[in-house]
Amino acid sequence: MGDVLINAPKLPQDWAYDDDYLVAIALSRKIGTLWGRIELEPEVGIAQRFDIQHETEIWGAVYFRYGDFPWNDRVKTTMGVSVGLNYASDVSPQEDERSKTGEGYRLQHFFSPEITFALPENENNELLIRFHHRSGVFGLMNDGGGASQYLTIGVRHRF
Repeated sequence: MGDVLINAPKLPQDWAYDDDYLVAIALSRKIGTLWGRIELEPEVGIAQRFDIQHETEIWGAVYFRYGDFPWNDRVKTTMGVSVGLNYASDVSPQEDERSKTGEGYRLQHFFSPEITFALPENENNELLIRFHHRSGVFGLMNDGGGASQYLTIGVRHRF
């Protein structure tokens, strides 16, 4: 994540995807608002990796979501960022290789910025684009034990 977003930013079409895929489902619900503008939204989810990596992930996180954009009368837009924990059923060889010590960790930090779009007349149905990322937070959570990330596209229905 640091490479593609911070050190040497690249557009998503230039990222190395390595034939690695993820299918996920998550449940979330707004529980409150900070300063009248930032929504708090806990989320739990499960995902299955396939092709190169094969692990199952589960996570729990809190999203901080902002949605007060001036164009919302045309396209309802929100941006969110999460903080939480992600547990994988195993450590993949790819995560081992990416870690500083050659040993990854099942429990990692979950960070997943996203942007959503919806039609104002149907704002409960959103298109979302998410950067699904788990890592050791530059060594803060563990020794930087190997990260995995996926650019994901999905739909959300708000009840």
